[in-house]
Amino acid sequence: MSLISSSLSLSSKAMIEFPSRWELDLQSPSQRAFLAAHPAIFNRLDDTVLKQIPHHPWLSVLVYALEFPETLDKKAWNMLYADLSLKETHCILCYIFEHPELIQGMDLGSADTLSIQPWGGAFHNFHQLGMDLMKKEGEFEENLVMNFSKGMARKVKKVYETETDWRDLKSTSVDFTKGKIIKVLGRTVLFQPNDSDKIFACKFLRTGESISEFCREKAMIEIFRECSRFKSRLPIPISISNPKSLPFEEFPVDVEKDQPALYVQQVEEHYYHYLHQIKDDSTWNEARKKFLFDSGLQLSLGQLPPFVELFHNEESVRKYQPLANLIPNINRGAGRLETPFLKTQYPNAGAWGARDVGDGPHLSEVVKNPTLESFDLFKLKKGKVHYLLMNGLAKLMLVDSLLLLHRLRLQERLDWKDPSLVQTVAGWLKEGQIEALCGFTQKSLDMCRAFIDQLPIDWDRQAKQIMFWVQDDEKGYPQYLDAGKLPEGLYDSKMSSVIDLKKAQNYSQGVGFLSGSDADIGCYNGPLGWIESEKSWYWISAFAVGVHICQSKDVYSINEKNLCESQKKLKLRRLSFSEEI
Repeated sequence: MSLISSSLSLSSKAMIEFPSRWELDLQSPSQRAFLAAHPAIFNRLDDTVLKQIPHHPWLSVLVYALEFPETLDKKAWNMLYADLSLKETHCILCYIFEHPELIQGMDLGSADTLSIQPWGGAFHNFHQLGMDLMKKEGEFEENLVMNFSKGMARKVKKVYETETDWRDLKSTSVDFTKGKIIKVLGRTVLFQPNDSDKIFACKFLRTGESISEFCREKAMIEIFRECSRFKSRLPIPISISNPKSLPFEEFPVDVEKDQPALYVQQVEEHYYHYLHQIKDDSTWNEARKKFLFDSGLQLSLGQLPPFVELFHNEESVRKYQPLANLIPNINRGAGRLETPFLKTQYPNAGAWGARDVGDGPHLSEVVKNPTLESFDLFKLKKGKVHYLLMNGLAKLMLVDSLLLLHRLRLQERLDWKDPSLVQTVAGWLKEGQIEALCGFTQKSLDMCRAFIDQLPIDWDRQAKQIMFWVQDDEKGYPQYLDAGKLPEGLYDSKMSSVIDLKKAQNYSQGVGFLSGSDADIGCYNGPLGWIESEKSWYWISAFAVGVHICQSKDVYSINEKNLCESQKKLKLRRLSFSEEI
């Protein structure tokens, strides 16, 4: 049985495990205050209501209240939510996910102000759901996720480091002295031997890179190739060799001289055709959906793929945090996206779907070394795993938007005022977020679509906003910012805006936001401006993590067994770093 396949076959209608029966505690101040403030609900509090969620009266009250949003005032959600434990919170999120019509009773979709200036920000209440998750006590579910992440990292590392058999490169049947170089991509050479239709990707160890990091991709490919639900096509790992000499002088790449190592895998040439380079819309969208689904799956298993390395301010300092409002000690909005379209040139997304599945640390590694994900910004003692999972899923949705924009820029199709394009992009954004949610939760596509259909998201407005803030021609944002106003209809009419760019380090009048000669998105230390996107990220990530951890006891116990089975299989096969082709 593979590492993760059996857990992915769990029914989307898996039973939710609720706490044992308890009496409705009217001594609780928040519960008593809520019922006193909402007599209509109190008067209807009969056996029918209390049986709505079996064995859990207060969750039944909460659900019942959401069914009648007209009975609630603005403080009702907090009053209802106050006494729920972390596990109860996961349960209620899971219940609402499966009954998404209840979302209409939640008041978490408003934005007050967008301040476009240095140290400005976006002020809204979208983040409250995620913040509540992180503030509540309860380590059990987090430990389940962490333990599996640790086990996965530890056992994979053990198999592929202690079971090694370093040999000379000559032991492989690929003759690298006879053939042609097709392409050089960074430290990877695409090589085709003479008289062969096979193509090999030869990846060299970077100077200063550890062998364990270098070997991670081969280990992870072995795991994901056994997963029936993983949709992307992956290369065939051939060998990792530690040759005594490197007969590759003609290869135009820098190699590690002191400890040379070479990873060889069999690929097809278009494996290195990046997602935004695919011209046909249908082909591109299919590859994109595979990338989003499988990346969501990787995140749910405790791996944090980089997708694209994104930074705010200086890239050597801080990785971009899309859910910045969950970090109390930094500015709302996390600062601009620095030169994102330089970074999206080489994403972990291609014509086959997800690529480079070994990239990115596991949760356990990030908690141990927070600087890996700029996680040292996060000072709360609770909610670390919740934050990393939510932020990872939000980053996946952000990267999807950036890759979409990158493609439109290359095709010179970007026009935020084109109604037809706006509608098309809105559909792509919505379907992409459904795929990411489906991959992360392993719920059915129909269930994820039904949930997202109920979210208070204006998808056309989301499409307009992401295109507006990257379109820097005569139709784009610079003319509006120079005039000190934003176009009507770009944001909700109830939201106010402040524009003051006199001291913005990265803004030039008539040109826009730049670092050097390359485009930024947003003002230095200011907000991204993608309000509708942020609304999606906060809502979807909070519910997704709640649903995922609610069922984590079953998921991770099964995965732990399969991990042991996978380890045994790998040992029996005696996989070495110099397997023959």
